[in-house]
Amino acid sequence: KSILNAARQGNSNADGNFGDEGGAAGTVDKMDKPTTLGAHQTLKGDATTVNVTNHGLIQNGVDVALAGAMVNVGAGQYNEDVVIKTDNIALLGANAGIDSNTGVRGAESVIKFSGFAGVRVKNVGGVTVDGFTIRRSYGDGDGVWLDRATGATVSNNILTKVGHGVLAKHGFGNIIRNNAISITGHDGIKSFHDNSLTVLDNVITNTGGDAMELDYSDDLYVSDNVIDTTKDDGIDVENGSNVTIESNTISNVKENGVELEHSAGVLVKNNIITNSQGNGVYFSNIDGLAPDGHPLASIYLQYNTVNGSGADGIHGEESESARILENTISQSGNDGIFLHKIFGTITPVSSSLALYLDFNDIQDSGDDGIEINEAGSTIIYGGA
Repeated sequence: KSILNAARQGNSNADGNFGDEGGAAGTVDKMDKPTTLGAHQTLKGDATTVNVTNHGLIQNGVDVALAGAMVNVGAGQYNEDVVIKTDNIALLGANAGIDSNTGVRGAESVIKFSGFAGVRVKNVGGVTVDGFTIRRSYGDGDGVWLDRATGATVSNNILTKVGHGVLAKHGFGNIIRNNAISITGHDGIKSFHDNSLTVLDNVITNTGGDAMELDYSDDLYVSDNVIDTTKDDGIDVENGSNVTIESNTISNVKENGVELEHSAGVLVKNNIITNSQGNGVYFSNIDGLAPDGHPLASIYLQYNTVNGSGADGIHGEESESARILENTISQSGNDGIFLHKIFGTITPVSSSLALYLDFNDIQDSGDDGIEINEAGSTIIYGGA
């Protein structure tokens, strides 16, 4: 292996190269001091493992790493913005692999940034960002920015006092899981044209916007997240298709617990939604596709518990077809379930129903238990 001390790299006239001078591939580089480059210089290397200590720069470590390398970052504070432009880099903080919400963590690797993002993954695939605390020193930048990234994993990070906790745009197959996101200027997690996105087991609190705003993103899976105290919606999906939102706990949001608009193929299942100032679940303009495995309607709402909504427990309007099954709804300010202009049927199906409501338990509503206006063929079965 080759161990290089960045404090001794003094060449200011050529690009810095942390490769093995003997031609060996796959060095182990130690970055314990920053490498300062001239205006037209770049840093490169052939490291398969890079160890960055508190007095080095993470960016130097990323720059000398080969595709597929591990960049291990020791505990301490790093005042920089990091950009990753190499495939399959694993950027690992001192608490990599330790859940930000349930694990016992040691001293943190802290990225304190002032630009667009603490870590920006730019137009590459297979990158992992794991085990950091990321916060901005000033400005409105995002904790982690997945910029045209594919197959990236953002996990086990504490993202606080940032613009968005995680911003994912124009990518595919990314995973955001086990992060603690708090005190954001905007949304906790924001996606835009980021397809096949998985969002799991995050705790998101005290956001300046939605806990999650997922726009123009198809094949979304959002599960087992905890959301508390937002200035807007808990989970907001617009212009998406094949969307699953299940087993999330959402409380104390200023608008709707879950908001769904201009989308198709939506399954909302097994969520607990408490004390939304607006509606527990709000949907409108849901049509077209049925969700995977549920062929009879454009939207399914099933096994959800909705308590203490300021407006309606479930509010739906101007959509093609809906199945609302076995939900428990209590103490809504207005109606337990309010539905308006649900017409048409999804094809091909074995049923011609626009609305099917079955065994919903609705109690202590401020107005009606169920109110339906201007709907197509409807069946309502048992319930309380």
